[in-house]
Amino acid sequence: MLFKGNWFWALIWIVTFHEVSGQHIVLKEPIPAQEQWAKHAARLEQSWEVMQGRVVQSPSAPQNLPTPSPEAVHQQLMAIQGQFRLDALPQALDFISFFLGPQAKSLEAVLGMAAYHGPMIDRVLTLRKMPLLLRHLPIALSAMNPGAVSEHGASGLWQLNHHVALRYGLVCNQWVDERRDVVKSTKAALHYLGDLHQLYGDWWLAVAAFVTSPPAVNSALSRSGGSKDLRILYGLLPNSLRDYIPAFAAASYVAHYQKALGFSPLSVLSPPASDHISLRIPVGFQTLSEVLKVPEAKLRELNPVCRMEMLPGLDVPVQVCVPAGYGIKFQSLQDSVYAVEGRKAVAIATDPVIPPAEAETNSTNKSTSSSVSASTTPKAAFTPPAGQVPMVYTIQPGDVLGTIAEKHGVGLNQLMAWNGLKSTKIKAGDKLTLYVPKSKSPSISPPNPTPNTPKASAPNPKTTSSGAFVWYTVKPGDNLWAISKKYPGVTDQDIMKLNGISADIKPGMKIKIPTTKP
Repeated sequence: MLFKGNWFWALIWIVTFHEVSGQHIVLKEPIPAQEQWAKHAARLEQSWEVMQGRVVQSPSAPQNLPTPSPEAVHQQLMAIQGQFRLDALPQALDFISFFLGPQAKSLEAVLGMAAYHGPMIDRVLTLRKMPLLLRHLPIALSAMNPGAVSEHGASGLWQLNHHVALRYGLVCNQWVDERRDVVKSTKAALHYLGDLHQLYGDWWLAVAAFVTSPPAVNSALSRSGGSKDLRILYGLLPNSLRDYIPAFAAASYVAHYQKALGFSPLSVLSPPASDHISLRIPVGFQTLSEVLKVPEAKLRELNPVCRMEMLPGLDVPVQVCVPAGYGIKFQSLQDSVYAVEGRKAVAIATDPVIPPAEAETNSTNKSTSSSVSASTTPKAAFTPPAGQVPMVYTIQPGDVLGTIAEKHGVGLNQLMAWNGLKSTKIKAGDKLTLYVPKSKSPSISPPNPTPNTPKASAPNPKTTSSGAFVWYTVKPGDNLWAISKKYPGVTDQDIMKLNGISADIKPGMKIKIPTTKP
């Protein structure tokens, strides 16, 4: 028997996981696990917690700490393994040498973050009656970086993919990614791990399915003749992801024996206290910073789950955070916040003069409809400046409001204000009104495209402050790493930086591809 419990329940799980390709999507020529881990650790160094910790505590871990002998490591792993055969895979020694060698300084910060989040993770593990050794799994997966994004789109402390996150109740859309919420993602990840253990009846198989995918484990079990010996299964799992299994053993080793190895974990400070506020409409980070006199960087630190330049309104289920004490200030200044945002929303290239009162009315008193219709176009009293003409765009299947705005060179908040929108939800077939220079009007939703009309996915190069770019329409099965390989000299990081997005993309999205190095 490969599965423990009712065979029908197990079959349903197998089919479900096959449909979504499991926890991860494997790409061609993937980044090795050690290289991916080093990238996550390097980005962790830029976090507020680690930077503040470095200020008050000098680095103490020397580079290239000596690795104990294989015999000593074997005995030490056996002493802490509990329900896991940590000594089963010799590859764990490679990761121990990696952690103690070139990553010794980074590991100091990683262990500090692990100590900070450890009590919360332990509470969830205890509540679910799961092995406490699993507290070390995010050390191996993300270097304890809540903002980590992998090459295959997995995100957060536990490196959950989009499908798993949605299945376990996290909000992941163009506005918000709750995989970056440490508490919520921990509950979702451990719920998933618990379900995998119930499916396979073995904790090592549950971890293997978590870091590769249930279909990959099912295939390995089938080819092994049903053997659950990790030493046999390891060679049958996908090359690109199986190394996270010995990395988990190595992470458990260095976390448990950190003092004996010569580590002093970085003292991680608690994030600054915050107040929660609710926004009636989306408001830009820049606007809130300008009115409340709070550094924009501080607002971004307090709102890591927010993915766009705009903080979401009431239609998106997330609370916006501001520094402690600024909640009351926001209540007294919120009319000014909406007025400033309203002026930015209706402002276009030639800077038309819009009275603040009218801007506030436009941005706060429009229809709350979740879809766009002709009745939500701007008031007739609004007259665009010379050279600007109204154009109607028909929403296509797969369109996203933000990419429509980018495609036509207008701001998202402009587009929402022109059409009286308080939500970014749109519906294929509805109409949007855009105000654009007359020279650009033929490019917007031509009623009958001719053979000479450029395709949306590959128009002539345009120019931004970052250089020339072309538009690309995301197709089913695409990912940023694979897309970047189609354009010599371009990396997935270049695309994310130019578009202001994470690696999580969806079919139908239109993204800019740099034709010159940003």
